[in-house]
Amino acid sequence: MAMAHVTEILADIQSHVDRLMTHMTQAKEQLDTSNESAEPKAEGNEEGPSGAREEENT
Repeated sequence: MAMAHVTEILADIQSHVDRLMTHMTQAKEQLDTSNESAEPKAEGNEEGPSGAREEENT
């Protein structure tokens, strides 16, 4: 009887792990999509030499 209970608990844990893995995959896909859409903006900000000019003038 104890073995059946342990098996049931392990199956429940596996179910939770599967759900968490699915959620993590979905979250990663959303982050990747968000990062891809933000990349051109980030590159544009880094290319601006305003920071370098400020350092040269001081």
